[in-house]
Parts: sequence; structure tokens; C-alpha cells
Amino acid sequence: MTLTGQVVNVFLPQTSTAGQKEKEEEIPPFVVGLNENSEILLNNKPATLDQMVQEVQDYFVENPEGKVTLKADRELQYQEVANLLKALRDIGGGRVSLAIDLR
Repeated sequence: MTLTGQVVNVFLPQTSTAGQKEKEEEIPPFVVGLNENSEILLNNKPATLDQMVQEVQDYFVENPEGKVTLKADRELQYQEVANLLKALRDIGGGRVSLAIDLR
């Protein structure tokens, strides 16, 4: 078999999920903290549950494709973390994830 030396440029179409993935990565997640004293933290400052709910709702209005991350201290009882995670999921559905601080 011999090569003819012809070059053919082929431009493959992008899938819609490729563009969507890039768009999702541009939106920083909203981070909610839960420290070792079971205090809710927003921007590293204590906040009430009502304040957190309002800020998360505002975030989702501004960022419909945004995500929320709950960062919880690893020393907390599971039930404490689960209660706040449920409250966040009630607001954001499947756009909420959990991160455990392993320090």
C-alpha cells in the first residue's frame, strides 16, 4: 500500500455537552462550611440557617447551572452533617455535594 500524499482537513463537530461542560466549569461553586462547633459558615463567617438559605437561593437565581458544596469538619457527627445537607438539597436538588475536611 502506498500513500498518495493527499491531505484532507476534517473538522469534527463538537457535541453540545462539550460546550456545556466548559460553561459549568466557569461558574464557581457556592461553598457552605460547617465547623467543628456545628456553626454554619459563609465566607468563613458564622451565619444562621435562614441567612444560608437566602444566600443559596440568591446564588441559584444568579447561577441556574451553579453548584453548592458543603464542607464539613470531619469530627462532626454524621447526623449533624446530614441535616444541613438535606436543607441544602431541599433548595438545590442534585446540585449539592459534600466535601469532608480531612485535616
